[in-house]
Amino acid sequence: MRKRKITFYHTDHHEFHICKTLSKNAKKYNFDFEFTNDLKKKSDIGFYCLDSNYIKKVNSNLSIITLGGLDQGKLVWPNLWQKESWNKFDLGFLPGEVWKKKWLTSSWDINSRPKKSMNLIGWPKTESIYKNVKHFEKKQNEMTNTIGFKKDKTVIYAPNRELDGKATDVINSISELGLNLIIKQFAWSQKDQIKKFKDLRNNIEESNYYAKKVLGKKVHIVDPSDNIMDYYGLADLLITDESSVIYEALLFDLPSLSIQDWKMGQNNYQKFRSPIIDKDVCFVCLKKDLTKKIDDIFKNYFSYKEKIINKKFDHFSYLENSCENFYHLLNITINSKKNIFEIVPKYQKSYFRFFLSMIILKSKNIIKKYLINFFR
Repeated sequence: MRKRKITFYHTDHHEFHICKTLSKNAKKYNFDFEFTNDLKKKSDIGFYCLDSNYIKKVNSNLSIITLGGLDQGKLVWPNLWQKESWNKFDLGFLPGEVWKKKWLTSSWDINSRPKKSMNLIGWPKTESIYKNVKHFEKKQNEMTNTIGFKKDKTVIYAPNRELDGKATDVINSISELGLNLIIKQFAWSQKDQIKKFKDLRNNIEESNYYAKKVLGKKVHIVDPSDNIMDYYGLADLLITDESSVIYEALLFDLPSLSIQDWKMGQNNYQKFRSPIIDKDVCFVCLKKDLTKKIDDIFKNYFSYKEKIINKKFDHFSYLENSCENFYHLLNITINSKKNIFEIVPKYQKSYFRFFLSMIILKSKNIIKKYLINFFR
């Protein structure tokens, strides 16, 4: 049988880590593979782990689309597909029951319907934790020894956008409470991203310098290109603004905290908005209460932890088998077998409802731009 090749498409390091996790099982299932950030590259089997708006034309004989991040499209939830078209891909897959419900609610939208099927197979990154527990624990112990923190509590700070003095707020609170801090900033890999986020990269350099100055040996700054999954297990609390990391932290029963009056933006001067947070899985506070809130979480740690400890089962299915499921789905499709992963749509496709929703969305955008210009 001819060995087929999977091309893993990605636009940043976070997406690459998802692709890399999946690729580890490729040889076992008789597939070759390659990675690329050239989204125009032609391929036999294309796996697209990203915002589908980046793909103008699908150049794969068989194409698969999934989320680039677990908070993707949060501005338009539950219908991510108002802004993204998955109907140009053959297969789609989702990580868990929460995203399955979002899709079922939106399944009338023609953009939400891949050509062949939407499937529930899990989130690839979970398998590296739950299937290879001993290996993962060994790696965690090695990293703990390398970082060299003492037994004080450790906070991991992983923002989506470094601006508005967020890192300074965290560093000052950590210093006051005598805690350890791991800093994991977002990494940009595409040339256009590096240019676009110049302000944020400068903010990161300044905040890293301040962290080392204030915290000394009690701070560890992670290479932004590293896989953050390797660091959750070293921490007792995650602090962020808004990010997919909140959901991934659930896999480690790690409480998350978001500061609601931090600003979200692309640079230091554009119009800002507040973080958008799922309060079912993340605790919140204001900047002025940050130190007090961190202290309260650690003083009542098991009470906070108890509130989120089972949430991972809502957001992630097949914790030990997500990668295997991916290859089973491929073989099922290639060999035209019965698909055991397919999600049956709740609604028939509705072209009328689709076009109406597009008109409403465009009208909202026009009104929003008018109001912004009017009040400048």
